[in-house]
Amino acid sequence: MEIEFEIGGVEVEINGLKGIATLLGFGLVTWALVRELATPSEKRQWHGQLGGLIPYDFRLPTVDRMVNAYCDPESDRVFTDMPFGVGWGINVAGLVRRIVHSCTQPPSSGVGEPLAQDHERFGDTRRAAAVPP
Repeated sequence: MEIEFEIGGVEVEINGLKGIATLLGFGLVTWALVRELATPSEKRQWHGQLGGLIPYDFRLPTVDRMVNAYCDPESDRVFTDMPFGVGWGINVAGLVRRIVHSCTQPPSSGVGEPLAQDHERFGDTRRAAAVPP
């Protein structure tokens, strides 16, 4: 799949899925920057969400935000807000903990059994629904 167009005298070619993903990424970064620059300078935060869903953060990354995004064993979240940029990062420690938890538990009702924290958060109804009669 190939898409060609011209912007301000510059010809742009988008080739395949990688090109579409790159274009989408540039579009999201542009949306976030335009959003911040349209805000009065005294109210700019340089972080937030696009469309209430996609996180962005253009502040200088800190060690705390980097650790919380990529290696936070205390968090159950696998997908975390990026410490810099647009989108999500992967909390490797949370992912490893989920994998270890699923590998060390005896076989249960099947795929997708939530962690104990999920039972507490969503109530016992999810556990009851996951157990076959």
